[in-house]
Amino acid sequence: MNNRLKRSWNCRGVLILSAALTLIGGGIAPAQNAELPPPKEPVIHRLPAFASWTVTYKYQDDEKKPGESGRAGEQPSKTNPYIFADQAASVTITKTDNIWWEQTTWKSGPKTETWVYNNMRAGILPGTSRIVAMPFSNERAEAFDYRRDDFQGLGWVSLANYTGVKSYLGKPAYVFVSNPSPAGSEAKAGRMAILSAEDQWPLYFRDGSTERTYTYNPAPSAQLVPPDKFMKIFNKWKAGNAAALRIPSRP
Repeated sequence: MNNRLKRSWNCRGVLILSAALTLIGGGIAPAQNAELPPPKEPVIHRLPAFASWTVTYKYQDDEKKPGESGRAGEQPSKTNPYIFADQAASVTITKTDNIWWEQTTWKSGPKTETWVYNNMRAGILPGTSRIVAMPFSNERAEAFDYRRDDFQGLGWVSLANYTGVKSYLGKPAYVFVSNPSPAGSEAKAGRMAILSAEDQWPLYFRDGSTERTYTYNPAPSAQLVPPDKFMKIFNKWKAGNAAALRIPSRP
């Protein structure tokens, strides 16, 4: 092979490799800054006291063709007064100190909101206009405990799962993979998370069925205040707890 052919082949190989890496993980490519040090613990940083962010969801079933089970845009049964089986399209969370406001848009169209106030949680029951008190949970998406974490489902992200620095949407990012294939291919990983190298906040997550992208909105400029209809629930709940804890006086 003469020198001209060698140069042509080498250039073509670089282009093919670059294109292949760009396709992995929704725009991930080798980082320009390979000297960036690994992240420091805690790997995922908490957001400031005043913050707002949006999580957008994409599901594997969205790409199924008509006729397949779980086809894209499938609506919950209209005979069901609830839509717990529905999937979130996006969730916007706003917090000021110890007050959180969660606004969810569901794939079938409805929107609901949930408030966390004074260590209590209340939200609109999906599919209704009814406001109910909700227990905290780190497992159930509709009752996530923001007092403990800002980001659901990322408790597995640690230095043990760290695979290196790569470019995501043109900026250096930390990549974490769990249950990788024997060859270490990110495309076949069980779970993958990408964190901003600048502030160590999530940018992207995927597992076998769901992809989540994270965007960060301007921080609120004033303290959140739950609407009156929610405050009635919180006040009733607080009064009930106080009555239950009150020590009865001696006769």
